[in-house]
Amino acid sequence: MKKIVLAVFDCSREYIDKFSDYIKRKKNLPFEILGFSNREALWNYVESNKIHVLLFSQEELVDDEKSGEETCEQFISHSNVGKFIYLGKQRKSKSTLRYINKYQSMETIIKELLELMEVDDTEELPQSFKMMGIYSVVPGEETFQASLSLASNLAMGSSILYLSFDRFSILDPEQTGNSSISDLIYFFKTNPKQIKEELNKAVGHYRGFDYLTAPLEQSDMEELTSTEWKEFFSRLAAEGNYEGIVVDMYEAFKNLEEIFHCCEKVYVPIAGNEYALKKARMLKAYLSERGRQDLVEKLVMMNLDG
Repeated sequence: MKKIVLAVFDCSREYIDKFSDYIKRKKNLPFEILGFSNREALWNYVESNKIHVLLFSQEELVDDEKSGEETCEQFISHSNVGKFIYLGKQRKSKSTLRYINKYQSMETIIKELLELMEVDDTEELPQSFKMMGIYSVVPGEETFQASLSLASNLAMGSSILYLSFDRFSILDPEQTGNSSISDLIYFFKTNPKQIKEELNKAVGHYRGFDYLTAPLEQSDMEELTSTEWKEFFSRLAAEGNYEGIVVDMYEAFKNLEEIFHCCEKVYVPIAGNEYALKKARMLKAYLSERGRQDLVEKLVMMNLDG
């Protein structure tokens, strides 16, 4: 049986040793255990190694979970971290983080971990699956039409799902039936097995590709974390038998950088005026200053004026 790489982060070396000893004694468990008490050491490992499950204990998350999620975003959304699970005190407020109470028996923790993995098991994106992003630094009709043309070109010989996150997309909403992205998000969170049926109801068709338009309520967009968005896109691709997904982002996501990270390429259509060109340069500079050269290399600038 192939082992699941399980990493445990906790400031207490004693707790890590206890966790590791328990895993090693239970020879039938499917885990290869790694322990980290230093955050920098964990980050250095994640940068070049795959972790299937990361159990992360950080007590400041208890008092301000929203702030806590932001401080852990680098781990939550890293491509080398399959699942991020918070390990801490009894939760006091609602959070999008997967959660296990640290202060219970080790047997119960492992039982809950196995149950959570079974319920939340989402396969990685198939190797043939492609996710492309579109980000218009200055949205407008010209860049929108360029986005549709790009989706149409990508759909030649491939099955493509185009998702527009423009809250007021001019794609015909009447073509998309009675379901919406909001419905699909709801079923992704509560009953993933129903997504296939709802997806068939929700998609519209245009220029050789299927499409979904964004919910008008921003609160629906805040239902998912960066990691869950990746899993959501993967689920749509799998259930709809799509070979690729094109995500037209606008400013819909809290952390655009991590949606960029999920994409093979991010196309940036630019109407060739000086303002748009300056905004495109600012985007590159912003990512570079944050040390995200990996994202800069994904950007494909599309000067619409030739």
